[in-house]
Amino acid sequence: MDFVVPSDQQYGNRLENGTWTGIIAQVASREVDMSAVPVIINANRNKVVDPGFPLLSDPVVLSYIRPVQRADLAGFVKPFTFQCTRSSGQRARSVVESIAVDGDRPSSSR
Repeated sequence: MDFVVPSDQQYGNRLENGTWTGIIAQVASREVDMSAVPVIINANRNKVVDPGFPLLSDPVVLSYIRPVQRADLAGFVKPFTFQCTRSSGQRARSVVESIAVDGDRPSSSR
């Protein structure tokens, strides 16, 4: 058993003249008997080679450190930028001031 690497080191692309490059070209021209490299088979590649059954399927796994939850009283404002938080504070102050000013006026309905 010999392992052969394509000279262009590609999986395989179809050229404008209808020929293929890479591993697909090697399998299609019978230069090699099979490919042991995971290759995505699309409709064009399926016309040239027989995908067969996978010998081994290895799922890709991503891992990360699980975040630790911490108590934080200011946590509700952390997703926002300083400018956004400041403008929200200014709006809230304006609303409170307008309510306070309106509360000092005598009501006209009496």
